[in-house]
Amino acid sequence: MRRRSPTSSPSDHMEKGVKNQQSRICLLASLAAFFWFLLLYFHFAVLGGSTVDDSTQLNPISVNIALTNARSTNTQPRNAEAPPIGRPMTNSPPTNAESGNTQPPPIGRPMTTSPPTSAESGNTQPPPISRPVTNIGRKSDKYPFMRALRTIENKSDPCGGRYIFVHDLPPRFNEDMLKECKSLSLWTNMCKFTTNAGLGPPLENVEGVFSNTGWYATNQFAVDVIFSNRMKQYDCLTRDPSLAAAFFVPFYAGFDIARYLWGYNISTRDAASLDLANWLMKRPEWSIMDGKDHFLVAGRITWDFRRLSDEESDWGNKLLFLPAAKNMSMLVVESSPWNANDFGIPYPTYFHPAKDADVFVWQDRMRKLERKWLFSFAGAPRPDNPKSIRGQIIDQCKTSKVGKLLECDFGESKCHSPGSIMQMFQSSLFCLQPQGDSYTRRSAFDSMLAGCIPVFFHPGSAYTQYTWHLPRNYSKYSVFITEDDIRKRNVSIEQRLSQISPEQVRIMREEVISLIPRLIYADPRSKLETLKDAFDGAVQAVIDKVTKLRRDIIEGRTDENFIEEISWKYALLDEGQREVGPHEWDPFFSKPKNEALLLLGGQTQRYGIWFKSPQPLKLLNFASGSAPRKIYIIFMFAIELLSPQSAIFLLSSQQSGLSPSVHQSEFIRVRSQVCLGITSSSFTSKLNWHLSFLRKTVSSEEDPSSRLLYSYHSAMEGFSASLSETELKYLQKLPDVIAIRPDRLLQIHTTYSYKFLGLNPTEEGGWFKSGFGQEAIIGVLDTGVWPESPSFNDRGMPPVPKKWRGICQEGQNFNSSYCNRKLIGARFFSKGHRVASISPSLDTVREYLSPRDSHGHGTHTSSTAGGAPVPMANVLGNGAGVAQGMAPNAHIAIYKVCWFNGCYSSDILAGMDVAIRDGVDILSLSLGGFPLPIYEDSIAIGSFRAMEHKITVICAAGNSGPLQSSVANEAPWIATIGASTTDRRFPAIVRLGDGKFLYGESMYPGNLIPDADKELEVVYGTGGNRGSEYCLKGSLLRANVQGKMVVCDRGVNGRAEKGQVVKEASGAAMILANTEINLEEDSVDVHVLPATLIGFAESVQLKSYINSTRRPRAQIEFGGIVIGRSRAPAVAQFSSRGPSFTNPSILKPDMIAPGVNIIAAWPQNLGPTGLPEDSRRVNFTVMSGTSMACPHVSGIAALIHSTHPKWTPAAVKSAIMTTADVTDHSGEPIMDGNKPAGLFAIGAGHVNPERAITPGLIYDIRPDEYITHLCTIGYTRSEIFTITHKNVSCHEILQMNRGFSLNYPSISVIFRSGMTSKMIKRRLTNVGSPNSTYSVEVMTPEGVKVRVKPQRLIFKHINQSLSYKIWFISRKRTGTEIGSFEQGHLTWVHSCNSIYRVRSPIVVTWAIKKQG
Repeated sequence: MRRRSPTSSPSDHMEKGVKNQQSRICLLASLAAFFWFLLLYFHFAVLGGSTVDDSTQLNPISVNIALTNARSTNTQPRNAEAPPIGRPMTNSPPTNAESGNTQPPPIGRPMTTSPPTSAESGNTQPPPISRPVTNIGRKSDKYPFMRALRTIENKSDPCGGRYIFVHDLPPRFNEDMLKECKSLSLWTNMCKFTTNAGLGPPLENVEGVFSNTGWYATNQFAVDVIFSNRMKQYDCLTRDPSLAAAFFVPFYAGFDIARYLWGYNISTRDAASLDLANWLMKRPEWSIMDGKDHFLVAGRITWDFRRLSDEESDWGNKLLFLPAAKNMSMLVVESSPWNANDFGIPYPTYFHPAKDADVFVWQDRMRKLERKWLFSFAGAPRPDNPKSIRGQIIDQCKTSKVGKLLECDFGESKCHSPGSIMQMFQSSLFCLQPQGDSYTRRSAFDSMLAGCIPVFFHPGSAYTQYTWHLPRNYSKYSVFITEDDIRKRNVSIEQRLSQISPEQVRIMREEVISLIPRLIYADPRSKLETLKDAFDGAVQAVIDKVTKLRRDIIEGRTDENFIEEISWKYALLDEGQREVGPHEWDPFFSKPKNEALLLLGGQTQRYGIWFKSPQPLKLLNFASGSAPRKIYIIFMFAIELLSPQSAIFLLSSQQSGLSPSVHQSEFIRVRSQVCLGITSSSFTSKLNWHLSFLRKTVSSEEDPSSRLLYSYHSAMEGFSASLSETELKYLQKLPDVIAIRPDRLLQIHTTYSYKFLGLNPTEEGGWFKSGFGQEAIIGVLDTGVWPESPSFNDRGMPPVPKKWRGICQEGQNFNSSYCNRKLIGARFFSKGHRVASISPSLDTVREYLSPRDSHGHGTHTSSTAGGAPVPMANVLGNGAGVAQGMAPNAHIAIYKVCWFNGCYSSDILAGMDVAIRDGVDILSLSLGGFPLPIYEDSIAIGSFRAMEHKITVICAAGNSGPLQSSVANEAPWIATIGASTTDRRFPAIVRLGDGKFLYGESMYPGNLIPDADKELEVVYGTGGNRGSEYCLKGSLLRANVQGKMVVCDRGVNGRAEKGQVVKEASGAAMILANTEINLEEDSVDVHVLPATLIGFAESVQLKSYINSTRRPRAQIEFGGIVIGRSRAPAVAQFSSRGPSFTNPSILKPDMIAPGVNIIAAWPQNLGPTGLPEDSRRVNFTVMSGTSMACPHVSGIAALIHSTHPKWTPAAVKSAIMTTADVTDHSGEPIMDGNKPAGLFAIGAGHVNPERAITPGLIYDIRPDEYITHLCTIGYTRSEIFTITHKNVSCHEILQMNRGFSLNYPSISVIFRSGMTSKMIKRRLTNVGSPNSTYSVEVMTPEGVKVRVKPQRLIFKHINQSLSYKIWFISRKRTGTEIGSFEQGHLTWVHSCNSIYRVRSPIVVTWAIKKQG
């Protein structure tokens, strides 16, 4: 109160008072308004601001704005109870806690600076939820958790990204249990242990073992209460759900089940859990992420909450198997290695410090203690558990003079005495921690609190559980001795521990002591100043987990490859690793099937964990199953894909699918509720659905996930697994299994070729129009990549496309930094290879378990498709020029699926499966095998799914030419590529002693090496019958070949290998001679000695000369490189030929491309020959094969995709096919040997990328049209389902599509017996210019008459489609011709622009007449 002036009159004072009062009111009103403005500005502008991208659309949840007290500055007395969660922190009158009430107040009150909410007024429901207030004009949140993520970016908010929302549970879930504390345990009165905020009664420091303060007789199962009370001291609590980084559920789950573990039925045991789940799922906060952002704590082991069945005799409740709990994170004192929804947190110790100084003093004391015992153990034997090693440990302790034993069978009071236990641990260097009734014991944490180095015997005791609190490198703080070593008496504990040096012991003990703060729970009634305790570590780990999940949701990332049943492995991955594989600890975590309950001596063992059982159970035995296994691919029937009203189920009488024969299947329409199998929608993921079939199939003693190779999601529906014959037969009988196929082993089938194909960088050229392939992503399935190659340099490359979802998988000699803007992704798939393969021989090139290429094939093909420009590229001086791929601006993603012995279909499917999800535009597969029906061809099946995702798939035709019907990869949705030659030659001419010349070729740099052209004596077939004519390893006698030129026939072993054999036998040079099989094929090599390859005609002349001359001599004249002097392109002799063996209605191959003597990138671990003995190193080498032709077309497809990004794969393929050349560069027909090439050798012709980018018209095909095509060629319903995963009725489809013919760019007509005419339909789409007219030109095949209607197509608009029909009338008499072929073509020519010539080859076949 202000003192009144003695000179003022009452009236004056009154008048001034009125004025002053009005002024004060105005001032206060202004200040209040200003205060609220600042408060609202801080809340919405500061807290709401962030750089987080919120562009993804999702309906926001409406939430109410509550002003959040981010951090309380009120300091509580150490012995006072913590205030209720959310209660305002003000200088108000003392609370109950301050006035002496030692019980913690109710949990979950809102913590705000605003007036009390309805929750504080007695209403147990949280306030109503409404839409958040935002700044005017600001976009609404796309995800309900976006605001919480934005707080992370707000550096001015100390709680940014750390807010926790605590559910205000009804007291029946927590506080009411404490009121009935006597019922919390059948064996212990828990009332005293719930005092002091759950710490229990204080421990007196009578023996000087403890400190004077901070020590309590804490019950090992009291974490529920301790954690919840610690949460009240958490400095970033909020009542605003939109700010919450995570949601805490203060349910005393451990106390709940403890009440009912013995003597209660399952309904009682499950009641509270079901009640809680029901309560939570009704909360609006739950719907933010369906509970994935919720967590709760249970102070018991996970097995108490994982009852496997509804048998009354089974243990525990089923809390963790409830759908709601599967989404939440449950923090337990012992977690499961096979489940992903629980996480281990430390058992509570006896030490609960109130301030940092208490911890520092204790740590210092533990450092200075003298420890007289080398090791110690406190515990009792487990005679009823035959797997327990406690008996052996006790025996070793008893016989050791440096071991201390606290045997609980004979001194239970001491074992239950905290002082006795801690005293023993403090006097020991090492503390033995075998399994107890479960993996872990509280003793492990008590021993570390005492500064004693723990010795574990099972990785599940600590290493795989407490990854939030213990270092990943367990050797820093512990010793690991396997149980088997103790059980088999292979190890003396004393001897093993004595071998550790004193200095190493000191380092390890210091590490243990430094861990103490992270392993203890601080006093909930106080707060540590700087140290983080076990509570802090757990909360932060939950927040990190939820935050990562939220970001994954925003960015569309899913972890579909996650295998829950080996979840223990994921926490052990190194930084950057994403996929798990076999682990040295796999034998420790072999999980039985759910039905396996092993009872021994009145105890139940589940998953190797022991529990007290209320009644004896029957012992169930399972065979270990040591039968030989093979890999199989299992095709599944996913009911979820069918309509909700009804489903069509396949009931195969025979479902082996292991032979090419077609099995009859019966299709029954039933209501969807009547499921014959297990619908995939019943499981949380496809992976778990697939594992469910293995659980039924493999032995109960095995972890089914150990048999699973891959779970496929995109390339097909199904999985691959390792099975015995018995298991295979069982699996075939299970519902939802459509077919099972054995894993197949497939084989992997430039400085000039881009110039040969006419690509040039001028503005008028196709390269420039397509941006050199910019934005296109080429996925290459092959042997991997050598990332250091200059062909994968990203200088000048555009940014990685935003659609890319792939990764750079780390592995052996390969880390994520190797990826860049050119090489944007790399993965490897080895499970099929590792299971099926024998070890490579010692002379095989080293294999890398990573995306790194150790064979060169993948590096070569990927650089051919999209390699960056590399000037002055050459092979030991040969072929110098600028090396670059077909699409030098395209991005490359590598999928390593091929290894030293080939490529397994299970790995190929896995690579395709991931590539589809990664977002590639082109898939390039330079691999394959022999022709197969499409429903047995894994590449065809995976390619169908890729095509549905608008991915163009390019495959090699194979190297089995010139054999007819040898073409592989025949599916119509695949572009199948044969090989051609170029006009570049590497002459190495043989000059015989009689003066004659034999033309040969070689890339041996003989023109750069002195004496390489020296004349030498020629020898052939000098080794008798040992295969010397083929120069096989060990076949040449040194005495016969030393210093001579050796002739080696092609065949049996590799071309370059023959040269190595000659070199090892001291031969000086080699002539490689083609046989009648190879004819004039001229695939060159960078030989290890002077050598050349001659054709078959030349080899006949050479051998005639040798046989007619007493001492034949010859020399090789190396001519370097010659371009443009030979006819090209021509068909490569080795290129596989049509017609298609399984589907002759489609002309295959589709086209040919350069595949002979292609120079491209090469790894630095290999010489240019690829032989292990070749010590030379190059960046480029030469290779031949359809494997080289395939990536040429893949690069061209990338150019087209860049120019026309919305085109379908069929449109891309049509553009390449209809613009292909059928003449060589001299204008003459393309040759196949010494005759013009037929359509079964060249398909539509030789690729012309310049014309393909602007084709004028295209033949487009929809995915459903491929299905109709499969029906027309007689595929059964189950076969079509295997390929397409679509359940169709061919009868209905063909009824609706009478006269259907696939809209393929080439035309194949088959006249079967009795047929005289055939009508074909085609549909063309205008992609050129509007108002275009095309006229038809037909070169009619011999033996038929052809009519086309209409003969003119007038397109008014771009993308307009018009159809035409072709009638073929056979002029041959039926049955007179046996299996004959004729060919022609049909071309649509633009009336004004002659560049638009849309050509379709025609092949007419008169089928072989069936006899009988």
